[in-house]
Amino acid sequence: MKRLQIQNFAQIENVDIRFGDLTLITGPQATGKSLFLQWVKLANDAAEVLSDFKQYGLGWSSPESFLDAYFGSGYGSSWSETKTKIHVDAKLKTLPQLLKSRTRKNKLDGVYYIPAHRSLLMGDGWPRPFHQYFSDTPYVARQCSELLRTLLVSDEGNKQLFPEDRRFKKDLRAMIDGAIFHGASLQQSLDKGRQQLTLRIDDHSQTPQGKNRQTIAYMGWTAGQREFIPLQLAMYELLPRAAKPKLSHIDHVILEEPEMGLHPNAIMVTLCLVADLLQRGYKVTLSTHSPLIVAAVWALEQLQHCKADEATYINLLQMPPSFRQQATTLGQTKIRAYYLDYNASGRVVSRDISKLDPNSNDAIEAGWGGLSSTAGHLTQVVAQEMNRARARHKQFKPTGGDL
Repeated sequence: MKRLQIQNFAQIENVDIRFGDLTLITGPQATGKSLFLQWVKLANDAAEVLSDFKQYGLGWSSPESFLDAYFGSGYGSSWSETKTKIHVDAKLKTLPQLLKSRTRKNKLDGVYYIPAHRSLLMGDGWPRPFHQYFSDTPYVARQCSELLRTLLVSDEGNKQLFPEDRRFKKDLRAMIDGAIFHGASLQQSLDKGRQQLTLRIDDHSQTPQGKNRQTIAYMGWTAGQREFIPLQLAMYELLPRAAKPKLSHIDHVILEEPEMGLHPNAIMVTLCLVADLLQRGYKVTLSTHSPLIVAAVWALEQLQHCKADEATYINLLQMPPSFRQQATTLGQTKIRAYYLDYNASGRVVSRDISKLDPNSNDAIEAGWGGLSSTAGHLTQVVAQEMNRARARHKQFKPTGGDL
């Protein structure tokens, strides 16, 4: 699928997006970014969605009841038979037509969806099964949780999940450790009959009993670790061992808010993972509120215009030295960027800001959807006040002797 347009659904009036190799979607809170991306999943993978509904006993009898089950309770009322429009590659599709699709036309047209709020997928340190979620949980969150659970159950009995020699290149593992784990290891263990993920910290100073070892349960992890580790596990599946460069049935990866809970160093590591996805042939769509991510995408576009070499791309994203192929791919990646926001009528529309030109006459594009303009506003206010302070100091002329 190269283009999707959704009209008149929930707060969305008209969101029309053409996908590149790397597509960026930004905009304020509650502007329908997640809703639109869930439509992308449905438009691509209706047959898979219906199969999961059947497998897990989710019944529906009308478009409204289906949308309640797919998006979460309450969204069925957002559907209008006459007003809601779905255009897939410029062709109008009704919801019943989408749901009648039993197979994908293209076997490489599947979507792997990694939702925001990934920490909520983990329960008490283990991904929850699909059927344990309430009806207000969107399908994409239930499915991602089930995929992670299945991955762990079938992980060939390996109990140490990070660092692990067969997962990621050595220099990338070092970057992840420095940004996320800081010497800790990620363990899969069985405690009183219950599977769980824990972090283990080994103190290599010797005691009469041997090494000190600290085990940290899920709720003791940092916020960044709770958000990053589900993403990392998804990457284990999407970035398989060298003999198998990608998942054969997946063409498109959607990653919502990769910055959640992360320090800028960890965000840069995540962008390295995105570069690896692109090099392996996936299309990637990111939704974000992070000025750092938008700035990185803008910088990629500038390097493309300059025809930069591999070393410059590696330097830009602080990628491992071994990422030369990924750097070459970034130089050829087609980038699209969109901004979603409310119009004067109080409905959400999309705007193409793919040039990300800071000198554009369009204030939205120049301000990268408000992400850079907000920081610029803070700087402007401080600069104005500093100028006024200097002026006040010059105007003060003591009439007496030295103070």
